[in-house]
Amino acid sequence: MIYLGINDNHLLCAQWVNEDGKSLLTSVTKKPFQKSIFDSSRTENEIISDINGTLHLIREEISFGGEKVYVSVPDSYCNSALVSFDNDMTENDGWEFAKWTVDQRWPTDEPVEYFGRSFVNTSNDIYAIRVPTTFTEPLKLAIQELGADTTWMGTESSVFFGLNPNLGNTIFFVKDNGYRYFSYTIKLFQDGFARFYKNDWKLDVLNGATSSKDVFKGALVTAGKLSYRRKKHFEDLRTTNFESLSNINVEADIVPKSISEFSLLVLSAVIKGSVVGVAINFFDLPGIQEYRYSKDKDLEKSTKGKSARKKIKKRSKSKDRNFLKFMLYIFFFSMIGSVVVYDQKPELFSNLLHLAKDKTSQVFHNLSSKVFSPVENSSPLSDDVKSLDSQENIVSTISSEFTDPSDEIVPDFLINSRSLISSVINTLNLYEDYNLLLLSGSGGRIDLEFLGKKSLIVPVDSIGDVLNYSLRQVSGEDQYKHGFLVKYSAVSISNESNSKVNIDNLKSLTSNMKKVLLKTLPPIFDSSYKRTPVILRVEGFDNIMKILNYLSANGGSNTTLDKFVFKTFENNLDPSAFYYIAINDELDSK
Repeated sequence: MIYLGINDNHLLCAQWVNEDGKSLLTSVTKKPFQKSIFDSSRTENEIISDINGTLHLIREEISFGGEKVYVSVPDSYCNSALVSFDNDMTENDGWEFAKWTVDQRWPTDEPVEYFGRSFVNTSNDIYAIRVPTTFTEPLKLAIQELGADTTWMGTESSVFFGLNPNLGNTIFFVKDNGYRYFSYTIKLFQDGFARFYKNDWKLDVLNGATSSKDVFKGALVTAGKLSYRRKKHFEDLRTTNFESLSNINVEADIVPKSISEFSLLVLSAVIKGSVVGVAINFFDLPGIQEYRYSKDKDLEKSTKGKSARKKIKKRSKSKDRNFLKFMLYIFFFSMIGSVVVYDQKPELFSNLLHLAKDKTSQVFHNLSSKVFSPVENSSPLSDDVKSLDSQENIVSTISSEFTDPSDEIVPDFLINSRSLISSVINTLNLYEDYNLLLLSGSGGRIDLEFLGKKSLIVPVDSIGDVLNYSLRQVSGEDQYKHGFLVKYSAVSISNESNSKVNIDNLKSLTSNMKKVLLKTLPPIFDSSYKRTPVILRVEGFDNIMKILNYLSANGGSNTTLDKFVFKTFENNLDPSAFYYIAINDELDSK
């Protein structure tokens, strides 16, 4: 088996085998990337090339063929959220809510995937984690091209869930001013920062409970060696200490001294634990993943025969010498053959020389024309034209400084919101004439699903460009579900509106509606705005349109609709809609 640890500037690789219930570490190597693969300025092709090049260097020491590969990703490069949802929300509604919460806290434009776990059996909580695909997909393909099995990929912290897969645990990592903790159990995922101050634990919670009594229960594990002072912090807690390479046999002196203690801790947890079916797997399909721990897989893992052991791959010197001899023989006999041919038919060589000369002259002529043509084409007239263009640019720049205030630049989030609202209203106009089952819109795209005959024609091109179409027959019926993915256009808006919306306005607007859900999340701050996420659910087509029209007319300069989901039901109940809204209040600049 092989472990790959992705780091900011290098790739750690280790190989081990399990024999008679014991683990033997046979190879460890560390190879640098040309540049950080988490650098947002890098293109996907650059990242793919860098990963392939680094894996090629590793393959010279470790063979991947037929091996199971486990990959860890730093927690800092992923974003997660744990949300609670109400009883009248479905699991899918909660999942959409969790993903939207992640996007609200950490906006991004890079391609991402969402993975998660539902805890509806124990609580109305759903956990979602977002990971960039710019390095996960290239790495997966590169591993498969090496003939290995992409078994598991996940965060570094979730690796420790596999140490106690039946129940889970809470792991503490030492930081300068305290601890970073992660709690992974079959009932809940939690994480945050902890500090022991004046004989009490102070928590800075990212996900989960705010009380240390609710977090620090069950199996508690401290990672790495602790100083005497830090050991005092855990005197009142029943903890176990997990040390790197403990009870793992290491073949000779193969661990480079440059590998950090934290990397060895993660490696040790991968070797000793069972993460497959336990921790979230980025190699699996995106979406909610169920907890599926199997003891049979552990048994198979621990009883793998000695025949599976593969030592460090070394090139044989004899093979290299044989290859060199073979090339020398080819060169020797090629030279003899050339001399014989030249002696018998020298005209063949003269023709080749003439052809080479003609090609060289042609290439030189083309190169000269490309190099000198721009200089020849330049003239005083072209300089005058450039001067005239620059003067026009100056005039346009000066005139732009005296534009109307309503023509000032509008924030992108307002443009995106108005574009979504406009497209949704236009789409819902099709509701009465066509059997619309689902509408989900965000990020410039709308997913639609209509029910009807196979020959049903829906004028969705009036909404925007159709990117994809699907057709599925309803089981046992002469009905078909027509699916469309539509890219809607951005609308132009001005900055002239000064109206603002707050929570009280939304409460007043929905006060006479039945079965309303209005939930406000903790505000999120960035450099310019305080964003207050709000989730609103209403039922009834008239009520749905009332909210949309209100947001369109009164959204003003501070309210955005980031996501909209519309559903109809087979039992003729009123349709429902979820509005994922953000109230953006501009911060006072000081």
